Amino acid sequence: MSSGLGVGFWAWTRRVPWLMVQATVLSAFSAVMTAAFESDLWFKLKNTVIPGVLAFVILGALQCGRNLLQMALAPYYSNLLGAGWNLLAVRMAGYQLLFACLNEVIWRT
Repeated sequence: MSSGLGVGFWAWTRRVPWLMVQATVLSAFSAVMTAAFESDLWFKLKNTVIPGVLAFVILGALQCGRNLLQMALAPYYSNLLGAGWNLLAVRMAGYQLLFACLNEVIWRT
């Protein structure tokens, strides 16, 4: 269904949504890693690795002066200013790190 929405959005605006590209890359990475490892361990760890990597990518981009969330969500949230985008990015990275840590605690106990 989401690919149909992506094609419809492209047909309407002649642009590919950046958020859909990110979701596709993350889904493809997860599927390839699941097929490559074929173990129960990756099935448990992918919910730690993917949010952890995403958090570090968001924070790394902020350190380089680029806000990935602003690039992905700016068309939908046009009323946010620069400081608001930075705060949103830091909070999203924190949420992802918290999610990764909680996943580790839960599946190991």
